[in-house]
Amino acid sequence: MKLLLILLLGIAPVQQPADTTAEGRGHAALDSLYAARDTTALVRALRTWNGAADAHVELYRGVSAAWTGRATQAVGILRPLLDSAGTRLTLSERRDAIRALAESYSRKRDYARAAALYDGELRALDAEVDSANARAAVVKTDTVVVMPDSLLDALTSTQAAPPESAEKIPGQLGLIGLLFALFLVPKALQRFRIPGAITALLMGLGAGALGWLPNDVTLRLFSTLGIVSLFLFAGLEIDGHELRRNVKPLVLHGVIWTILATATAFAARGIFGLPMRAAALLSLALVTPSTGFILSSLSSFGLSAAEQKTVRTYAIGSELIALTALFFILQTTSMRQLAIALAAMAGVVVLIPLAFRGFALLVAPYAPRSEFAFLLMVGVACAYATRLLGVYYLVGAFLVGVAAQRYRGAHPAMSSEKMIDALESFGSVFIPFYFFHAGTEIVPANISWRAFLVGMLLVATFVPLRVIVIGLHRRLALAEAFATARRVGSAMVPTLVFTLVILGILTEQYALPSVMAGALVFYTIVNTTLPAFVLNARPANFEEVSALPLDREPAEG
Repeated sequence: MKLLLILLLGIAPVQQPADTTAEGRGHAALDSLYAARDTTALVRALRTWNGAADAHVELYRGVSAAWTGRATQAVGILRPLLDSAGTRLTLSERRDAIRALAESYSRKRDYARAAALYDGELRALDAEVDSANARAAVVKTDTVVVMPDSLLDALTSTQAAPPESAEKIPGQLGLIGLLFALFLVPKALQRFRIPGAITALLMGLGAGALGWLPNDVTLRLFSTLGIVSLFLFAGLEIDGHELRRNVKPLVLHGVIWTILATATAFAARGIFGLPMRAAALLSLALVTPSTGFILSSLSSFGLSAAEQKTVRTYAIGSELIALTALFFILQTTSMRQLAIALAAMAGVVVLIPLAFRGFALLVAPYAPRSEFAFLLMVGVACAYATRLLGVYYLVGAFLVGVAAQRYRGAHPAMSSEKMIDALESFGSVFIPFYFFHAGTEIVPANISWRAFLVGMLLVATFVPLRVIVIGLHRRLALAEAFATARRVGSAMVPTLVFTLVILGILTEQYALPSVMAGALVFYTIVNTTLPAFVLNARPANFEEVSALPLDREPAEG
């Protein structure tokens, strides 16, 4: 009995340190991943973490959530962590938490709390600087500090000047290399029927996984110019005469599309357990054709002139409904928010035509060849205005394109060949940057085999469904041959731009599960690539943008 007791007492002390040592090694692994800013590995390690959830583990969870765009989850973790008086965090860790929390508030457009956090951190830094200066002043009274007597001494010194910092050189070389790569690599791969937009997106995904160009301001600016130019052209494609001439099939198509989107939203809510707003946004990502991309690629699909006009009309009608739905989904959180958003949007709609009239009367007669700069300036300004309203850049740029199309008859310079050529050249430079930047925003941790399988399931479900719906509508409403209707439906399959925009909103505001986020990436890549193979045509080239000629004759379709 005594021997058994001795053995038990001898075993117990050995087992406990083993567990402690294993947990300590796990902590060390988390610490090293956090220090290395290896987001993907850190997220995976935290998912499998079975140890105690102390302050450091919670910090890593909150900061990694902020890094991967899950703003709501980051706020839910970091706010209580920072408010807890007993939290044992170093000054550096606390600052990391504050910055991640402020960034998450900004993603949720809660700018007041973000500014308050930044303001508090700046006050703390000012206090540290004042304290350091005070300590330096005390030291200075007891030591002799040798300083140059004048600026002349410094300028005439025989000592070599310190070399300029080389930190900016890699960034500059990176952007130059990216510029060449975005022009050469997509063109080289188009021989395999891979759309240039998909190549740029995958290049951005690879760059993001490798940590290249993180949070680069220049890249973000180029990306904004790209999306603005893309939707300027989408707006320029609006032809009111053609829409009115095809109003009956367009209304019927709109009703069918709305029913499909609504059914998809309820199915997403039931299957994935998403909130109703998130489910509605997901349905828009799945069934909304990417009008800007489709219109810029129509010439490469091998469709007849009548088929191209039909695709143009249906794609524009679907996107108009989707943009309206997106606005109300995001702005109906309260009646006050909806009233403010409606008033602001009405102001934008009223001010755009006034801006065009003012330009034609006050600027154009005295500043020839300034139409391009004006159109771009108004497009960017309105894009940022609608972005602040929470409906992303594309709405403002689209509205400016519509206004420019309607005003081209009154101001001939707006429809000149030089103007269109300038817009085409501008778009061909900056549109690739949008897709590349969108790729860098994709979280590598979301790309998994489960996400791939779910994405392929979405492709197998929604691509045939959307083609069949359009085919049946054309068959029943216009007695059109199903082969022709199938070609029209296949051309409307790509959802690239709209899916990427909705994915960003779902990730930032609704903490979309990583599997579903990755599935949307696979879904939009596949459905954007399909038309080149199904229609046996050249791959879609997003750089071949064009606007409508003034003398275009609308046709039934």
